[in-house]
Amino acid sequence: MSALVVPNLNHERSSSRRSSPNPTSPRVGHKRQRNGEAVEVTANSGMQTPITAEPGSAQRPRFTADASIVLVGIRGSGKRSLGFIAAAALGRRFVTEDHYFQNATGFSRQDYLRIHGSEEFHKQDVEISRSMLEENRSGCVIDCGLGSLTRALQDYLKTYCQTNQVIYVQRDMASVTKLLRLSERSAQMLEAGDTSHRKCSNFEFFNLEDVTTNSLESDDDRGSPTYSFKLRDAQIDFSNFVQRLTAQEEASNQDKPSAFSRTMPIEEKLFTHALFVHLSTYRHGRIDFSALQGGGDVVEVRIDEWQEGSPRLISQLVAEIRRYLRVPIICSATSINSHFHVNTYFAALRHGLRLVPDSMVVDLALEKNWLAEFVERRCCTQIVGAIRSPRADLLLAASDQVIVQVEKALNLGIKLVRLSAPAVTRSDSDHFEQFLRGLRHRYSSRVHFSAYLEDRLGRTTQVFNHILTPVTHKALRVDTSSTMDLVPQITAYEAIQALFSSFSLDPLHFYVFGANVSSSLSPTMHNAAYKAIGLWHDYTPINVDGWEEIQSRARMIDFGGASIAQPYKVRIVDQLTSLSEHAQAIGAINTLIPLRREHGQMNHNPNQALYRNRAGFVFGFHGDNSDWISIQKMLSKNLSPRNVIHNKSTALIVGAGGMARAAVYALLQMGCRAIFVYNRTVANARILSEYFSRWAAAQSSSSSAQVRIIKGTNEPWPAGFAQPTTIISCVTHERLPGEEHVSDFTVPEQWLGSETGGTAVEQAYYINTPFTEQIKQLRATTGKPWVVVDGLEVLHEQAAAQFEIMTGKNAPRMVMWNALQDAVTASGGKV
Repeated sequence: MSALVVPNLNHERSSSRRSSPNPTSPRVGHKRQRNGEAVEVTANSGMQTPITAEPGSAQRPRFTADASIVLVGIRGSGKRSLGFIAAAALGRRFVTEDHYFQNATGFSRQDYLRIHGSEEFHKQDVEISRSMLEENRSGCVIDCGLGSLTRALQDYLKTYCQTNQVIYVQRDMASVTKLLRLSERSAQMLEAGDTSHRKCSNFEFFNLEDVTTNSLESDDDRGSPTYSFKLRDAQIDFSNFVQRLTAQEEASNQDKPSAFSRTMPIEEKLFTHALFVHLSTYRHGRIDFSALQGGGDVVEVRIDEWQEGSPRLISQLVAEIRRYLRVPIICSATSINSHFHVNTYFAALRHGLRLVPDSMVVDLALEKNWLAEFVERRCCTQIVGAIRSPRADLLLAASDQVIVQVEKALNLGIKLVRLSAPAVTRSDSDHFEQFLRGLRHRYSSRVHFSAYLEDRLGRTTQVFNHILTPVTHKALRVDTSSTMDLVPQITAYEAIQALFSSFSLDPLHFYVFGANVSSSLSPTMHNAAYKAIGLWHDYTPINVDGWEEIQSRARMIDFGGASIAQPYKVRIVDQLTSLSEHAQAIGAINTLIPLRREHGQMNHNPNQALYRNRAGFVFGFHGDNSDWISIQKMLSKNLSPRNVIHNKSTALIVGAGGMARAAVYALLQMGCRAIFVYNRTVANARILSEYFSRWAAAQSSSSSAQVRIIKGTNEPWPAGFAQPTTIISCVTHERLPGEEHVSDFTVPEQWLGSETGGTAVEQAYYINTPFTEQIKQLRATTGKPWVVVDGLEVLHEQAAAQFEIMTGKNAPRMVMWNALQDAVTASGGKV
């Protein structure tokens, strides 16, 4: 048999799948200029391939933790609005070129241009922009204005990229044209200069239209306290982007990886799926993102073509996935073994890195110094090494070369390797599994393998591959005649069904346990989610009288997990074998997960996550808490930049039970240092206050925080503290035995004096409560921008997070939300 085929990086290979000829394509070998960059047209694809600098020649940028972020882009792209959002999210100073120019010259830009003329204005503009950037190299977010279109400042910004993150902000040109009221010619000129920003930046963000507004650049919007509420989607998108870019997402400690963490590394989960979204499919408008939720554990953006406008299209595709699916993103490009020239391959992946994906797949057949470029420039992106052969038999015959490439990956710090080849015969699957067992034995836990055979004959290996099996979705209408790339053969739903049918996964029973949960809405959401993604589970509400009754069901071999409702969130904590770090800090749980025994041995928690969706003997229980996650998510989504939580923010918590504990913890994690608790039973409020004050004092990140109590509703708001901009009502909606219904709280008027409004969160999931009605009335009468988050929104977020903890799968959030709304409608709004 012949050896593994390693691509010749100096020549383009013919593809086994050819695209239809393009009568408008330039002749092969012809070179011309595009945006000042030479391009070459390759033979068999008709695509334009940038002639780039030799791979590996780029200097590695080095960013300090507080390096200033610079935004560049054309007028109307939304830089100023996004800059305001980023500054609030990162707790940094926001510097605008307009303001800096006026301080430096004493004139506005418009007045200076009118008085001194165009030539002098542009000269001053460049010099002042340079001064602004030099004087604010750290601790800032900087809006770089029109000067970024000049060659001189762009040359300066290229050097600036070595020490700072320079983000090129794009926006749909039709929206920019409409916003700025441009003529067709003016719009074309502005667009022509826009792409020059790619050369003087090192990161890229596509600013999607926000569904809550038609304007991102209105001065009225930026000056109004209601500004942020018109930009909720953009606020979430860009806050997440800059936090990830500056590594604050990891440093914030909001969800540390643990045995059942939602953010545990993908290679440590069992049977995960990568939903392939081809660039060519997106270009043809064949994607309904709303239908793709739950279609995979990650989305893999597959760059299977490269032509005029592809970089912008890739940026927009990634932006839409982040907004509508909110799952990890992998970026990959068509293999060099196929129709991509090596320069095209590098151009595609370099562009992918600019978008800061979670992972990027890189061909291990590349020279080591070229691979090192991606490892060095990856920011916070994980590199996945790929080994792909044209045929399974060639791969199996070249084990020595496979090992060489795996060793290359290890030397570069790459710990996840994708190994694949098209199957030729059905027997290839058996030989491939044997080959794979040898590799796994050789490397043990040093390397994780995502390994499978492609095409229809390889479907068995795809089903049983543990990590990132490529899948498609019935809503993706992939035109196989237009793509020369791998098209996955199965959907995630089909793979999961096959795993249950083969007894690799087991149908399990889930419950909600509480004193009065007969009318709980949780079963509606969880059962809809199971059905949507193919899990053979069921979820049932059970009223219980105590821990013993919970145990009687939870010890069953087919117990999957349970939601814990009042009054057991705090009561059963001492009965559990282990707790997540968050549940331990909160002192309350709402999620119960079985710990299983394998071969008579009690597994340590790091292995327990692999037993989700599998039956087995239960030796103990793990407690987690998703209540705090839902509160944190709701606040992050609804707090405006003006009311963003910082060390001088104040918050009010109403209640002192398990939900109140989760609320206090969420606020402490978000950086709030002054939290006040009001509860009708003062003694319970004092217990909560003292507990979290001690806990905060022991944490280096929140040692200055204090949790105080307010004894009565007739008291004034405490002197020396700002009025609260966050109010969370944790008064239960559940009628517990021997208690009257108590969700009738309203906030004293003297505690509602925030001039910038705030966010009011209701935990009781009635459609309208006295508290939510009060805040809506306050908003109507005063005009202050209060946002009301009702209990159904909180319940939905809590259930989605809980689903992910219990099953290890991404929650199909829209499916769960629709099921919740249907249940509320069916009840006539009486939930």
